[in-house]
Amino acid sequence: MDSKIQSLLNEIATMCKNANAKKEAKIAKYGKSVILSDNDLSYYEKKRQKKEAIKENVIAKYQKLECVESAVNVESSKDLSHKQDSKIKNTHK
Repeated sequence: MDSKIQSLLNEIATMCKNANAKKEAKIAKYGKSVILSDNDLSYYEKKRQKKEAIKENVIAKYQKLECVESAVNVESSKDLSHKQDSKIKNTHK
């Protein structure tokens, strides 16, 4: 009988340790003032992922625009140098 009781007590202690570890992980991830249920935790995780995706999209769009602008600048500088070359050739004729 004592072994069954001890086994139950050990099981309860393990469950408490696991619950505390889970709670500490949440606190470490979201800050000490926030203790969340699993549903709240998944909600905030989804919200964080959405913000991260938006941030990545904005960065990608900015880089794409920057790339397009640099390509336009290269083209315009080629046109300008081509025009200057034509002027030089015309003056030497």
